[in-house]
Amino acid sequence: MSAKIDQFCNDLRDSLNGIESRINQLKSNVSAAATENRAAVNAKLDKVKADVEASKQKAQAAKTRFDQQIEDKKSETEAKIEEWKANREITKLEHRAERAEQYATDAIILAAFSADEAEFAVLEAVAARLVSDEAAGAPQG
Repeated sequence: MSAKIDQFCNDLRDSLNGIESRINQLKSNVSAAATENRAAVNAKLDKVKADVEASKQKAQAAKTRFDQQIEDKKSETEAKIEEWKANREITKLEHRAERAEQYATDAIILAAFSADEAEFAVLEAVAARLVSDEAAGAPQG
């Protein structure tokens, strides 16, 4: 494989490992949240909310590029790509490869953002349930 492919694969593997770490953290937070008090859950919720907000702009940019790549792919027929190869239009093929790599990278960014949002949603649900449970156990006025 070329050095570019090796680097690309290494970068994606690192990103996927980061997502796996986030998912494992989510599992941990879900398990711990069932036994924590509302203040602890709210503290985690605040941290995750800040993380989501910090990555939102990056995710929105990735989503825009991702959507554009889908449109670009529609116009790139196999016949056109074969023509580029036959005519040795390396610049066009190189740009296509770069767009495909960006598309894959953006898909990973969106997956990571979705994992962060999922963690936020889970903690928000647990916090809401704790409030509900507290209210149910409180004396009625």
